[in-house]
Amino acid sequence: MKYVVIDLEMCYVPKETADRCGCRMEIIQIGAVQMNGQFQITNKFNTYVKPQFGYINTFIHKLTGIANKDIAGAQNLNDALKDFRSWLPKEEFRVVSWSLTDLDQLREEMRIKGIGTSETDRIADRWIDAQAMFNEKMRSQSPFALSDALFIADIDTVGSAHDGLADAYNTAVLFARMMQNTLKINDYYINAKRDSSTLGYTLADMLGNIALTA
Repeated sequence: MKYVVIDLEMCYVPKETADRCGCRMEIIQIGAVQMNGQFQITNKFNTYVKPQFGYINTFIHKLTGIANKDIAGAQNLNDALKDFRSWLPKEEFRVVSWSLTDLDQLREEMRIKGIGTSETDRIADRWIDAQAMFNEKMRSQSPFALSDALFIADIDTVGSAHDGLADAYNTAVLFARMMQNTLKINDYYINAKRDSSTLGYTLADMLGNIALTA
């Protein structure tokens, strides 16, 4: 069994346009990595996608580092997905992402743009939610952001948060540790959790202080 860990970055669609077309966000980057049966990263995929309805505003640019000039000459979603499908393993595989938001976005945007969803529907039934896995291991009812989970798991991250390829790579590392039962919890998190119950601080307060000083 192989695994494909995917991360999508999106931009907003202006409200008037979104009300008309039904598409409130659009994919602007597809980042992914392949993992073999031993959970080793063996291949990478990265492409920008030119939106049909939206554009990159200041917030999205600061969040992702992607500029409008980066997507100006990029492929549309249909062509980008053709390249992505060609890149996928020929052997049996499962797709992994941090939460099911990317799957929901992909299916909805493909539907709106008239892109066939049969293959996506096929793999969706076996899609793995790495965020849900992590929440279960942490016995938490509240979902963790990827950046927080990576910190808690004491993983040295690559690249910048909200870069599609970097997020896919880092998610893959975390997923591998969960699957191999080698997840290690950061000592800062353990101490923060203990102190929060003793001193009455919320865990978010403690993690925020740690992030500022770490």
